[in-house]
Amino acid sequence: MGLPLGSARSSERGILAFSRKCPFSEGTLRNNPKSFITVGLMEELLDELKGKIVEVLNLTEVGPDDIKVDDQLVGGDLGIDSIDVLEMVIMIERDYGVKIDNRELGEKVFATLRTLAAYIHENSRELSN
Repeated sequence: MGLPLGSARSSERGILAFSRKCPFSEGTLRNNPKSFITVGLMEELLDELKGKIVEVLNLTEVGPDDIKVDDQLVGGDLGIDSIDVLEMVIMIERDYGVKIDNRELGEKVFATLRTLAAYIHENSRELSN
């Protein structure tokens, strides 16, 4: 499942690899190590969430690599409905200590996998340090 959350690769190769995937330029990552760690943690969180969504929702015909980070999460190609959202809310609170306690917030948070990961990253005590 990759590196454990909280770890980051600091090699030149790692920085260059991440620079192709993230919105920051290569120079920004080199000059600001904290940005590198944040980008690295976000990539790990996205990968972790893909696996958990497949597992928790028992998506038998979908693998983690089939989930695109910017595609519509609820009501999209994955077939995720309101019951599935409730299961994900429980998983997110259990695994990350983050609450999504109203419908309006849920609609924003569950728009895409990226918005979900960003919300967890910003609101989890463990991940925001």
